[in-house]
Amino acid sequence: MCYSAQIKEEYDKYVRAYGSRLTLREYVQIFWHRQQGAKLKIPRAIELDFLRHEARTDEGREIQRLIREHDATEIAKLEQEVFKQKKRQSDAQRILQTKTTKKAQEDLRISTDKIEWALGKLGDLKRSETKEKDRRIFTGWYTRVMVSEGGQRMLKPMRYQCRPEGVPSNYDIRFPGTYNASMSTMSSNARITSPSASGQVRTPAMEPIQHAGATATRSTAGSTALLAFAVCRGPFAFASEWQHSRDGFCRV
Repeated sequence: MCYSAQIKEEYDKYVRAYGSRLTLREYVQIFWHRQQGAKLKIPRAIELDFLRHEARTDEGREIQRLIREHDATEIAKLEQEVFKQKKRQSDAQRILQTKTTKKAQEDLRISTDKIEWALGKLGDLKRSETKEKDRRIFTGWYTRVMVSEGGQRMLKPMRYQCRPEGVPSNYDIRFPGTYNASMSTMSSNARITSPSASGQVRTPAMEPIQHAGATATRSTAGSTALLAFAVCRGPFAFASEWQHSRDGFCRV
């Protein structure tokens, strides 16, 4: 998977296209942990999708409450930041009217940039329509992933970045490149070690296949089969590995 990817957040489309079912319990857990201070990144598109739909269950209503509370907290922080930076900007402008100093110039530049950034974030939090940038995810962000469990297609929130079993959470920062398994890396390592406590879809050696808009070709490195996907237009499904860790969160 590339460094950043874009998601389709509309749950109704998943239901119509794949007959999948959304599991709300995991979302309640993620939004609750974020509200308690955990640094969990969630695309704005998913939040807006939850807010747009009428909540028909206690879990759905709890998700909406947690999102609105988080928005209110973030809005308050951003408004305070704008006030702080506007004062810094005004002080720098007042000094520059009498004399030119490097510090005043830097304060003016930095405060102007921070005001613009904070106002942009405030606009994102206060609007209700989804924009293209709201669908983008990066390493360490949570998004919806469709998996098969017990013959049922499920939409689960998963973090884009697996972590080997038993390592501390700072492993993600110490080794930031672990989110990406490129063909060159896979070729140089004949065997890929997966977390022991994980749900996996293992891809056996197979002949070239074409399915649901994706063509896969096989090359081998030792005993490992490598599949290169030539993606066609439209949605497609592919085999991947995902991890259900001991902290209750899923990662892909």
